[in-house]
Amino acid sequence: MPAYLAPGVYLRPQRTDRPDVQIVRTDVAGFVGYTERGPLPLPLADDLAKQWRPEELAVRLTSWDEFRAIFGGVLPHAYLAYAVRGFFENGGTTCHVVRVAAVDAKDELERPAFARWAFQAAGAAVAGGTLRETAIAGARDVVAQSPLTLGSAWMVELSDPPNGLHERHLVAESSSANVRLAAPLEATYRAGSLVVAYAAGLVIEARTAGSWGNRIHLDCRPLTPDAAVTRVSLRLRLDPGPDRDHPREEEFYRELSLDRTSPAYAAAVVNPRSRLIRVVYPPFTEHEVVRTGKPVSPTATVPLARAQFADGPRRAEGGRDGLRAVGPDDFGLGGDRLRGLRALEAIDQVSILCAPDAVLELPAPPFLLPPPRPAPCAPPVERPPAPPPDPTGSVRPLSPSARLLVQGGLLEQCERMRDRVAIIDPPEDARATTELLAWRRTVTSRFGATYFPWIRVPDSLGPGGSFRAVPPSGHVAGVYARVDLRDGVHRAPANETLEGVADAVESISTARQEQLNPFGVNVLRAFPGRGVRVWGARSLADEKTDRDWRFIHVRRLISMIEESVEDSMQWTAFEPNDETLRATLVHSLSLFLDAIWQRGGLKGAVPEEGFYVKCDETNNPQTVIDAGQLVCEVGVAIAAPMEFIVFEVRQKPDGADIVEL
Repeated sequence: MPAYLAPGVYLRPQRTDRPDVQIVRTDVAGFVGYTERGPLPLPLADDLAKQWRPEELAVRLTSWDEFRAIFGGVLPHAYLAYAVRGFFENGGTTCHVVRVAAVDAKDELERPAFARWAFQAAGAAVAGGTLRETAIAGARDVVAQSPLTLGSAWMVELSDPPNGLHERHLVAESSSANVRLAAPLEATYRAGSLVVAYAAGLVIEARTAGSWGNRIHLDCRPLTPDAAVTRVSLRLRLDPGPDRDHPREEEFYRELSLDRTSPAYAAAVVNPRSRLIRVVYPPFTEHEVVRTGKPVSPTATVPLARAQFADGPRRAEGGRDGLRAVGPDDFGLGGDRLRGLRALEAIDQVSILCAPDAVLELPAPPFLLPPPRPAPCAPPVERPPAPPPDPTGSVRPLSPSARLLVQGGLLEQCERMRDRVAIIDPPEDARATTELLAWRRTVTSRFGATYFPWIRVPDSLGPGGSFRAVPPSGHVAGVYARVDLRDGVHRAPANETLEGVADAVESISTARQEQLNPFGVNVLRAFPGRGVRVWGARSLADEKTDRDWRFIHVRRLISMIEESVEDSMQWTAFEPNDETLRATLVHSLSLFLDAIWQRGGLKGAVPEEGFYVKCDETNNPQTVIDAGQLVCEVGVAIAAPMEFIVFEVRQKPDGADIVEL
């Protein structure tokens, strides 16, 4: 104790690290698959060189409502939304979701795209002419008499005054005299019709890429009588999508200014708040950068032409889902690009991986009854016209070989990182026992588990009371999380009810389960009065060579212990390798393992029968000390039919290491 001889305030430095071992979370799931909307690693209109971070793509969610707000509702060509909903229904509290699309497709028109609408700038550059050939209604391509050099933030106005035809569209791409529009033409325009292109002054861009943005209605109105408009109001409405249960979405901005110094500056007001759009002003486009060598001056105030507001509300156009060209690499299997599983790899908390869309089977078109006839005196109901279909929105199910590549990628990440397991869904058509076991032999790993059969869940895509068959991985992941939070990861996630499930796709008898269970196929069974239950806890480990790992909770418990020790023991790096340090490690690890033993995770009537910690001169001779290493041997006996598993904690100059023996 130092002597304090003069009045004053004295600082007593304390170590901030804690030598005790903290248990890491094991209930956080990671999902990868198809969604209606959500972030994708695409260049933004005002930031073409944006560097995406993993946490921006692997979005952290804590509720089903949060998923719907960010990723939209359920889709006819995807299982991911059902899986995430099932995760939360079964007790999950936190997950990360990564959206998959063909962002690297060779054909740019197969990639996802943002829906946009551009407002004409007052006094903007204009390129005009006439059509060389007739443009037919429903077509997207028009050909002008003379070349037009246009960017993506330009608009094209076609008009045929003698026939009273007039419409505007955003430019998707242009080359010489050929212009591709972002949306199909509403009418047919004869050769010689007028075609005029305008540079945009203000671009409204859907928050994320996808055809969902084509359902955004924009009602923008000027707030000043001037010909050059600098203040507007903006009302947004998102037309309903395929999910009938998705809540209605509307936004209203009473006043938006184009003056950067105004407190109502459009980009500053809308971009941080809106879930539907982003305001790009002035529009920084790749074309403008290439043409002028620099973007539009960020200090410029570009007013909008008043005449265009007479057209009334508009709908964003040009959004594409980019799903038609999806392949295994888009799930994060190829290279180091931040895609799919690669984004989840960077999220340390994730401990359960699911990819239900790897086994996607497209459903048959639903049989829909015609709407009832309106009452004779009822006022007419005005229904908004449906947006044009997105040709890239049709998903092609993965081939069996591609499916195995994706599922193998899940297991490979788990085996390499050792802190997570994968729930692998069997293909829907593998119903017979021989077919199911043949598929089972293609996926073998102590870091995975599979569950059969598929399940039926409520479906808001069809008429009321309808159900859809979906793979069970998301619901089972929720059971994992429920058991972890309630009892601990040491408890087998079995004999647990699946919530939010109407039934299993088929009934499994005890005799049939006897054929599947020895090969690591866990069965979901419906019991009268007890619901659909998880009736197995086997892993995908090889029964002959990896028998000690045949239970999935054993693998998860060992992974939890290893990661907890590794994370909590980083403070030991560069500490003096002496008896004090070794005694501290033994004490900390013993307290940690004793807590697991007391909860029933380890064998034995006394702690010594469930674990041991050895860190003394016998396994740390002078040669090891001279090499800059510290060896701490830990042995645990899991409360399951198996023997000791031994792993070592080794301290190196650059941190702690875990080695299983």
